[in-house]
Amino acid sequence: MTIADDLSRLAQIINGASSRVEASYTVISLEESIVIVNSSEIIRLLQSIGYKKATNCIEKNEIWLDRQASSWDDPIIYENVESFWSRVNTQNSLPKNYIIGTPLILPTSKNESIEKIHIFFMWKDILSLIADHHNSDCSVLFFTNDDKSYTVELTHFLQYSEINL
Repeated sequence: MTIADDLSRLAQIINGASSRVEASYTVISLEESIVIVNSSEIIRLLQSIGYKKATNCIEKNEIWLDRQASSWDDPIIYENVESFWSRVNTQNSLPKNYIIGTPLILPTSKNESIEKIHIFFMWKDILSLIADHHNSDCSVLFFTNDDKSYTVELTHFLQYSEINL
């Protein structure tokens, strides 16, 4: 199984759970019966996606996920959508694997802000295909007609406030 598959399965298990932030932790609260039935699978899935503290992360009916980079093989957890956006907005592509703590969002979740971020990255992809020059910050397009030449520079930048309307 891939990390994406394991995140998808984890999303199925924690679907409908509530979450909160406590210091450097995202705490996911589940019904006790879900934890009892799925605790070993939750631990296995968290280990599979690179969480180094997976064996000790379940207390009662809560999963405690440390957001510090040192707790992950490859950090994929973010406190909220704003911290996710600040990390990914200058990248060339949207990460396929992530966990956002509040509200609780995984790649399979439906969320308006995440949909806007997806659209932003699709726009960057389209620009990269049609631009005469392209990098992660801007695209330059050259247009000519019989009389003139035009240069259009489009920056790839959105404020978080434009995503979270």
